[in-house]
Amino acid sequence: AEAMSPPPLPPPPPAGRVRAADETLRDASKAIKDKSGGVVEWQLVWDLMRAGRPETARELFYQRTSKTPSITSLWEQWARFELLQGDAERARGLYRAALLHAEGRPRARAESLRKWAVMEFGAGERVNAAGLFERAMNVLEEAERAARVAEEGEEDSGAEEEREASSLSSSSSSSGVKYDASEPGGIIAALDDPGATESSASLRAAQAVVLHAWSQTKARSGEALEARALLSDAEAKDPSNPRVIHALAQLDEAAGDVLRARERYELAAANFPGDAHIALSRARLERVAFGDVAAARDIFSAAAEENPKNYRVLQAWAVMESESETSTTGAGGGLATARHLFRRATEIAPWSSQTWSAWANAEWRRGEDAESARALYAEGLDVEPTNVVLLRGLGKLERETGRIAQARDYLTRAVDLEPKNALCVKELAKLEDAAGNAARAARYFNVAKELKRDEMKALAATKTAEVRGKTLSQRGRKGTWDPGEAAAAARGAAAVSALKGASYSASYRVAGGDAGGGAHNFRSVLAAARGDAAVARRDRGVEGGGGGGG
Repeated sequence: AEAMSPPPLPPPPPAGRVRAADETLRDASKAIKDKSGGVVEWQLVWDLMRAGRPETARELFYQRTSKTPSITSLWEQWARFELLQGDAERARGLYRAALLHAEGRPRARAESLRKWAVMEFGAGERVNAAGLFERAMNVLEEAERAARVAEEGEEDSGAEEEREASSLSSSSSSSGVKYDASEPGGIIAALDDPGATESSASLRAAQAVVLHAWSQTKARSGEALEARALLSDAEAKDPSNPRVIHALAQLDEAAGDVLRARERYELAAANFPGDAHIALSRARLERVAFGDVAAARDIFSAAAEENPKNYRVLQAWAVMESESETSTTGAGGGLATARHLFRRATEIAPWSSQTWSAWANAEWRRGEDAESARALYAEGLDVEPTNVVLLRGLGKLERETGRIAQARDYLTRAVDLEPKNALCVKELAKLEDAAGNAARAARYFNVAKELKRDEMKALAATKTAEVRGKTLSQRGRKGTWDPGEAAAAARGAAAVSALKGASYSASYRVAGGDAGGGAHNFRSVLAAARGDAAVARRDRGVEGGGGGGG
């Protein structure tokens, strides 16, 4: 049947673009000459990396931190940049600098610790991450106790009404605590004002954010019970935090309790209307668990209207439509609708290699249009020539269309970039099998199996090391590492890092964009971070009495 018109969409935002190198350098020069200080435009940082000028970005960070060192978010930006450059040790040093300049501001200090902990988890340093999360909680709990005592003193002196007004103000955005809808982690922004006061309510809300981030590391490690316990604690701290409700719904969904998950997703959406991440989860649940494509489409449509610059909403919607049968009822659906949505997504984020890959895959799987798929893969590789997902997808396409030589070229490049990527090695095995090289195919298949087996063993070893090297016997009490246990934990974490096999040149997203210039942003880079000198760092942490270093 002929495809109907796509569902109506809101007016498109201005098209995204990749800034030219000369324009990028001119804008960077202006930013360096600007003496007002403040945070750096992250889009400019991405464009400088894409133009091959990371040293200019570093100069800009140095100028800004020298001018306004008390802005901890600026040090955090710089740390993120250095991690993207593959220098995890320098990133750690910058997080330490952020902590140094956050003295007397517990929420700012806890936020830096939280971000540092997320980085350590991504680098495979789970023990370090747990120690840093603990430190963040200790900072906030101690500050909350002090704030509560101060508030009780005000109440005793007859200032109860003023205190209540201050507390109510602190629980709103004016307190400096706010949810960031652009971040899947639901960041609460810490105050950069050294003279700002912090109420017990705002400090409890900040604790909920730390607990939420900590729970996400547990969930990604397969520790669902621990994740749920942390989220329950977070919910008690701040029942209105939509990220906590969202995360609990995701755990319910993973456990198979789809009705409870739906209930929680709806509650999260009601508390935080227009949030794109909650909408994506709701739409997926409606489609996958309940088979209700129409309900999912309604959720996507509302999310696209609320977030006209969010290409991920359009991309996820397009993937769903590409996998749906063409509608003859006027409700939309099918590849024609998907093309319209993919096109809109690439107009917003032409630098998103993930979107080009998803569109190419849809054209080949649903439309069997090899030429269109090749052209779309080429668009993605123009943005990011070292993207292994694109290379593997294009190699698979060429294999399935019988172009063996071209397929071998793309897959060889992918394996050269990530020699321990089991999916790439397995695809290369299929290619050799299709080419009639049975012995070589068998060897690649065996290598792929061995890589997967080694990765699982290393993951298990890391979990064992984490248990042995725990910094705390229970949450809320400080502790230290035994040097021998620290060494064992470091060996396990280093084994996982070595097995990942991903280089920074292949993993970071070099193009621009509102959310940081790439499909996976910071999290994809964290997965490739290395745990160099882990034992030395932990030993320093023992000497200094702090968990996770710094």
